[in-house]
Amino acid sequence: MKLTEAWDRYIKSKSWKDKRRKNVEQMFLNILLFLGDQPVDSYRQEDIEQALSSIAKLPQRNRKPYSSMLLEDTVGLDVPPEQRISDKTVKEHLKVMIGLFSEYLVKKAKILSSSPTDRVKYKVEVKRFGAFSDLEVTEILRDAKTKPEWFYWFAMLGAYTGARRSEIAGLTRADFGVCSDSKRTYFRITEGKTSSAVRIVPLSRELMESGFLKYLGSIEQERIFETAYRNPNRVTDLFGSLITNATDAYGDRLVFHSLRHTFITKARMAGVSTSLVQQYVGHSMTGGGVTDRYTHRYTVERLAEVCDSVNYLA
Repeated sequence: MKLTEAWDRYIKSKSWKDKRRKNVEQMFLNILLFLGDQPVDSYRQEDIEQALSSIAKLPQRNRKPYSSMLLEDTVGLDVPPEQRISDKTVKEHLKVMIGLFSEYLVKKAKILSSSPTDRVKYKVEVKRFGAFSDLEVTEILRDAKTKPEWFYWFAMLGAYTGARRSEIAGLTRADFGVCSDSKRTYFRITEGKTSSAVRIVPLSRELMESGFLKYLGSIEQERIFETAYRNPNRVTDLFGSLITNATDAYGDRLVFHSLRHTFITKARMAGVSTSLVQQYVGHSMTGGGVTDRYTHRYTVERLAEVCDSVNYLA
C-alpha cells in the first residue's frame, strides 16, 4: 500500500469538521511532497525527520509572493526565518504523521507492526520578542503616517498603551469612556484569555494630545479598527514594512507585539510599581503572597501613572 492510498483510507475513518479537514489535507500535501508516494512500509525514522526539516523551511503561504506560487515552486527558496511557517505548525505536521502511521496503520488497520514516527520528536523553540529603542519607536510612528490613517492610530495605541494587537483590533466606540473622578479617557478590554486581561486602560496624555480623541470622534462605524479586526495579517504586513531588522541585538524577534514589550520595559525602568504595570497591561498580579487576595483594582488615576511614564524621543 502506498502513502496516498493509506491516507485516503485514514481520512475516511475520521469525522473532522470542514475547517479541520482542510487544514489537515493541506499539511498532508506538504508531507507527501517530501516523503513521496512510496509503500508505507518503506519509510524510516530518518525519512520522517528529514521531511520535518524540509517542511520547516517552507514559507507562510498567505504571504506574497508565496501565495501565488505552486507548492513545488517554494521548495529550495531562501525564505527569511520570519516568513517561514511556525515551529508550532511544523509540530502539527508531525502529529498528522503520527495519526496516520501509528494510530491508523499500526493500531487500527494493523498494516504495520511499528511506526516510523516512533521516537521522532520536534522541539518547538520558544522565540522571545524583542524591544525597540526610543529612536526606533519614533521612526516607526513617523513612518506609520505614510500608511492608512487607521494604522497610524493602531500603532500609536500599541506604543503608548502596550495593548495586544487583538485587543486593539477588537475595540469599539462603546469601549471608550471618561473617568468621573480623574476625567481621564480610557478604554475597556472586555474579554481575554485570562481574567487579568479584562481591564480598564487609561490613555496617556501623549496619546490624547497627539489627536487620537479627534480621530476617535470621526469614526462612524462601531468597530474602531474594522480592517484590523477582519484581517489581522494586514497589521502584520503594514508593520513589517516599517522595520528594517527582523531581530534586535539579542536575536529576539521584532514584530508588532514588540511594542508591548517596549512599553512594559519603559514603564518598569521609570520606576512604576510592578503591580500597577501588571494591572495596566493585563498580567496576573503576583509577588504579594496572600496580600494579593486583598488587593483590589487600582483607580484610573493611579493606572494613568503607568502610561504617563512612557515617552519616546521626539
